[in-house]
Amino acid sequence: MAATLPTQPVDFNSGKHSWGIQVGAYDSSSNAKAALGMAELTGAQILMKAQPMVMTIHTGDGTKYRARFVGLHHDEAVNACNRLSTGPTGCVILSPDAQS
Repeated sequence: MAATLPTQPVDFNSGKHSWGIQVGAYDSSSNAKAALGMAELTGAQILMKAQPMVMTIHTGDGTKYRARFVGLHHDEAVNACNRLSTGPTGCVILSPDAQS
C-alpha cells in the first residue's frame, strides 16, 4: 500500500494524538515516500491509524526530506518503533515538541 501524503497542514499539537515517528531522512522526496511505503509494509498495523508525511528541511548542506508518521498516542509511537526496529527500517520516536 502506498503512503498517502497529507494535502493540508498537520496540527502537531492537537491533543493526545500528537506523537509521531520518523523512519528516515533522505536526499529526495521520492526516497522519503518510498521509505513510508516500506514502513507500512512491515506489518506495523498501528501505522494504519497514523498520517504519513514528508517534511522538507532546508539546511546549509542542502535539502533533506524526513519520512514521518504523525497522529499517534505515545504508546502507539513506541510500539510502532519497536516493530520497525526489527526490520530494515530505522525509527525515531517524536514527541509533540520535536515535530514543529
